[in-house]
Amino acid sequence: MNERFSNFFKYALLVFSEYKKITNPESNLGQIKIVDSHICENTDQTLFTIQLFGKNVFPILSAKELAEDEDILMRFSKADLKKIVESAKNDETKLSKLNEKTIDAVIFDPSTKKRFYSFAIKKGNIVETKRFSAQEIYSNKEFLLNMDKYSIADVSYEAGKENQSGS
Repeated sequence: MNERFSNFFKYALLVFSEYKKITNPESNLGQIKIVDSHICENTDQTLFTIQLFGKNVFPILSAKELAEDEDILMRFSKADLKKIVESAKNDETKLSKLNEKTIDAVIFDPSTKKRFYSFAIKKGNIVETKRFSAQEIYSNKEFLLNMDKYSIADVSYEAGKENQSGS
């Protein structure tokens, strides 16, 4: 009988401590939860609709906004936290690929005997096509760093050839 009482008492303490964790405002056991997520058509970012514990408030925040605020992150469950972090990483990867420049066309000018590279450069909603020589691209480090590795190899090779023939 004493053992039964002891087991019941242990169980009651466990239930009480778990209840205390859930109702404690300082607890991080899911005070905020993800209700819905979707990809924004304009920005291509993941947006989360979240709900505050016990409230009928449903703010919509991007994964990046949520990932940058440590105080808010601490209030999500582990599963929701994992979704937010993975989405923020994926959004960052997508953004870096959008900024990467690739060669649209290679144009040979017979009069100068040089190759020119055509790029589509996006400024806001406007897309411009620009032509550059290999030397112009090679001398602009920032532009070069935003190119994909195959384009960098091609431009570097051509710039080397132009340097050799020009000297």
